[in-house]
Amino acid sequence: MPAQQQPIGDEVRVRPREPLILRSVPAAYYENHQLASAVQSVEAALFSICFCQYPQAFMTMYSGLEKLCKNIAHLSKKENFHVSWEAAGKKLNLLQHPLFEKLGEPKRFFVQSHWSSLRNDIEHQGDSPSYDLRAANLLFGSLWDAYQLFLIEGYNFNLEGSFLPDTTRSLKYTRKILQKILETTLEPSSPYFVDPLTAQLRWLTLPTFLAGEFNFEKYVNSGMLDENTNEWGKKIASQKPRLDWEKVECPVCGSAHSILGFEVYVDGSVATLHFEAFFCPECNFTTRDNSIHPFMAEQLLSENLDKKIKNIANGFRENSLVVSWGENNF
Repeated sequence: MPAQQQPIGDEVRVRPREPLILRSVPAAYYENHQLASAVQSVEAALFSICFCQYPQAFMTMYSGLEKLCKNIAHLSKKENFHVSWEAAGKKLNLLQHPLFEKLGEPKRFFVQSHWSSLRNDIEHQGDSPSYDLRAANLLFGSLWDAYQLFLIEGYNFNLEGSFLPDTTRSLKYTRKILQKILETTLEPSSPYFVDPLTAQLRWLTLPTFLAGEFNFEKYVNSGMLDENTNEWGKKIASQKPRLDWEKVECPVCGSAHSILGFEVYVDGSVATLHFEAFFCPECNFTTRDNSIHPFMAEQLLSENLDKKIKNIANGFRENSLVVSWGENNF
């Protein structure tokens, strides 16, 4: 008589999967399965970001935060999010934190009601590019703040500190650019501010999707790097034929093969370097001037350009250069 086998798909209590993007997790992660699921939601959302699926990433993080609140407050999984949100805040003595501000009549938690409103729209109308900007704004704004706050206060776990340094830096770039945008009356047409993080995550996870690890040195020596860079340069040059180019280190992946395109204007005693474009052939991160991508180039490239500005000025026989990031210098 054949031995009985456990049917495929039966529930088994197993050790949670070790994360790929996150490099550390709380010790309780391997004992508390609801906490593990909440932490895994962050990684799943970041994989969605690799493919610019912002509504999907938002929905994943929203669900994860709801589980995190119930885990902290020891509530049933059937409890409504606004109830578990308040209960978790009370448990951690956070009800005076700005994230728990109540507005309107009747009084509702301001940020939590915004998340739920978008969640309901996506749930009932389906994923759509029309939700991209709204989803990215909330995901890398208040929703990320809440996740970071609850994991620190509830589990002494610094979420941002668990990434590799390049990922943490790219995430901070994304959030700083978003904050700059929110402080103005700008209404961007797309969530371009997520591009630094998207490029970094794609570069980080690239070996996962290839049969063997990508060999950039071999790629450089094959001549494909020059081909790729030249093609991109031709495309930009067709719009800006007078650009000069300077090699700078990529702020996303650290490549030394990245190039910065600019023009120099002299008006009396003032010489101005006008930034136009940046391209990294290694991680494919690109950005344009303020008229196209407000705040992004200035936020990411200022430090690298500061190191180069004297040499560039000497090349144009100028003592110094003032840097302009584009048409709208906020």
